[in-house]
Amino acid sequence: MRLHTALLPALLPALLTLTLMAVPAAITAASDEIMTTSFSLDDMLDPVHDFPASFQPDDQVTRAPPGLPVSDQQQMEAFVRHTFEPGMAELILTDSTYHKPMLSVTGSPVLIDHVADVLKRLRLERETEIHSHLEVVLMDPKLRQQQYALPELAWKDLPGSPGLAYAPLTQAQHKALTASWQAQAGLGNALSPSITCFSGQLANCSFKTTYGYPKLTFAARGPTVGMGLLEYGMTMSLRATATDDHRFIHLFMSYDTASLQSVTTVAVGVKRDGSALTAEEPQVWNTHEQIDQEIENGASLILTTGMFLEKDQPPRAGFLVVTTQVIVPTVAPAVAPGTVIIRIPHDAPPAPSAPVAQPAHQGTF
Repeated sequence: MRLHTALLPALLPALLTLTLMAVPAAITAASDEIMTTSFSLDDMLDPVHDFPASFQPDDQVTRAPPGLPVSDQQQMEAFVRHTFEPGMAELILTDSTYHKPMLSVTGSPVLIDHVADVLKRLRLERETEIHSHLEVVLMDPKLRQQQYALPELAWKDLPGSPGLAYAPLTQAQHKALTASWQAQAGLGNALSPSITCFSGQLANCSFKTTYGYPKLTFAARGPTVGMGLLEYGMTMSLRATATDDHRFIHLFMSYDTASLQSVTTVAVGVKRDGSALTAEEPQVWNTHEQIDQEIENGASLILTTGMFLEKDQPPRAGFLVVTTQVIVPTVAPAVAPGTVIIRIPHDAPPAPSAPVAQPAHQGTF
């Protein structure tokens, strides 16, 4: 049957009304499907295990005051509010329960899928590793000053360290700088360590020398000379955190040196044979530099270092180059399964004697 074209203007409002009435009905039917999914948060609530350096100047070691104990429910709520947008967090917390370590979320399939996707992304972030390569190049302080223009870099003052500076390095600039250093006499690559750790994890590497010396001690029977041990050297602590898209890496790094500047010999008594009883007093020179900067993934950061002094050696200064790169996991991390329970729509409850309805939406996350 064909309608005359003259009737279309009269029928158009009615057709639009029928179409608009069908859309809310479809939304209502979809929203009637409510389910409860349990997600394991055991690996999400535990903080990343850090590896702080023990070899630092006493005045640089800061310890956060112990926090008040919180219940499992408070810990879960804090995690949800920190992880999800405010409106989504309220929606999740409205009909959710938490029995450690399982978070049971009740809502529509769209809500459940969103929670699963966010938790999957967080797990991938926690499994992301960052490889950091460090280069410590030491030289005569005057020679270091001449290297600032090779190549031309956008040097900035290092906060909290007067006279020191830092600059970002692209891969091309890093390559050119390395080539110029290899051709320059009087430079020495003192250290070249590498650190690989999870994104956001604090790690460190230390290079120490132990110096044994006769040390004056005071016992109950009087002063005596025993054996003293002194550790000195370099310690580098860093925390590299990748952005969600892995384009940038936020780098926090501290560089500490303890140098054996000199050793003073002191006469503390006379032995039975008439010879002098001596002890030593080592003088230690401490330096501390710290950087908090965001760089591109795969790029480098160059820092000027403070003076490094060593007994019977001329003073040295230099550069510290840090190159960081995200290691993308090749295999998806194991994810704790979530148990999906389908609730029958409230307007069609099953009869008590009816068989249990088969779930229409289930899976593991």
